Amino acid sequence: MWICALILKTAINVQNVESDADRGDHNKSEEGVVTLVIACLSTAKFLEATEETLYHIPPFIRLFIPSFHPERFKMIFQDLDRIVFAGDSVTDMGSVNPVGEGLFDNLGHSYVRVIENLLSALYPEVHLRITNSGISGNTSRGLLVRWERDVRALNPQWVSICIGINDVWRQFDSPAMPDQMVPLEEYRENVRKMILTEKPHCKGIFLMTPYYMEPNAGDYMRARMDEYGAICKELAEEYGCIFVDLQAMFSKYCSIRHSSYLAWDRVHPNQIGATLIALEWLKHCDLERLHAENDTDR
Repeated sequence: MWICALILKTAINVQNVESDADRGDHNKSEEGVVTLVIACLSTAKFLEATEETLYHIPPFIRLFIPSFHPERFKMIFQDLDRIVFAGDSVTDMGSVNPVGEGLFDNLGHSYVRVIENLLSALYPEVHLRITNSGISGNTSRGLLVRWERDVRALNPQWVSICIGINDVWRQFDSPAMPDQMVPLEEYRENVRKMILTEKPHCKGIFLMTPYYMEPNAGDYMRARMDEYGAICKELAEEYGCIFVDLQAMFSKYCSIRHSSYLAWDRVHPNQIGATLIALEWLKHCDLERLHAENDTDR
């Protein structure tokens, strides 16, 4: 109980320091700052002992805990990291455009929402800012045009790119509109520019392959999609990106269950498909708790 009282005292001291400063009483303000620091350090020292206690610490108290470091939680993300997901309708799925995040349905209903749900459930002590920058209908050309506004300007620590399906699809559903198509080499350069723009500024980039939920690799659209996916793999290897092979994942799943179980058009996933994408993405995040067998007391 005294821990709660100390934390409450700390919060009250914050208000007192602000009030004293507003009134110009600098002596009291300085005393308040000293008391505030002592309260924070005392609380932090007591709560330093175990990982379980860290669940209940307000973020501002964590700043005073020397041993508090996200690496101890066995994941690649750190507290207050921002992850921006850039893409097309597969990423968008009802999110607020051009950028969706926060409460209610702002984040949409895609794999991005599933990822946030799982990360928040597994790591409640790590606060991550998840941002959906997907816009339905985007090709890599369209995404590149808005990249500065919808990705770079957000200053993310992590970026996830899932683009290319429409680059291929327009070649099949709009054959009389060549201006809507993105050739293979243009796709390569578009994605390369995205990577090069972000790489100097962020901790890491996830590069996800475009996909077509068709296990038959001889299908015309599936074969073309594989060519674009191969470019993603090449670029990921060249620039050290985290490669997420969605095509391989869906091909394996659809060898067991028909693609209609996941998407009516073999592209836009339902919630099962979105969950599969999220789980494949999370495999690359070193989430020890996702596989913990005895982590039942949290």
